[in-house]
Amino acid sequence: MKRLTLGEIISGSEERLEIFYVGGRNGLNREAGHPFVQPYQVGRMIMPDGLLILSPESLLQLNSMPELHIQAFLNHLVDQNISFIAISDHGRPPENWRIFSEDSDIVLCVSRHNAYLLESRLTGLIREKVDGLKYSMPTSSRSMTRAFC
Repeated sequence: MKRLTLGEIISGSEERLEIFYVGGRNGLNREAGHPFVQPYQVGRMIMPDGLLILSPESLLQLNSMPELHIQAFLNHLVDQNISFIAISDHGRPPENWRIFSEDSDIVLCVSRHNAYLLESRLTGLIREKVDGLKYSMPTSSRSMTRAFC
């Protein structure tokens, strides 16, 4: 079965997600695999392959760390195959995050929504896109998909 790319997930939904900045645009062509949204909380484990949401508080805590720790955290995101980071309720992203996003092909978005609303809208959007993909398959494949879901 075809997997959605990050670009297919967020394309046309910038208004719904209130996204006003997108960096790491090369990452939009990456397959999202089995996408799920995870809000980041300092000290909690990051699950591989997720779409990460950073609140302004989390971003502030991360950016208050020594530069070496910030770089280790960003490298950890690459190791965990994080392909999408959304910063909620914030202005422009910090310069080091923009550079990291472009260098690592990780999509970096900034939204006007708070973290909870952004998480909810992004989760709903993923469900819609994945369901739309399931039901746009040929009839014979569709019946098999419904049997296994």
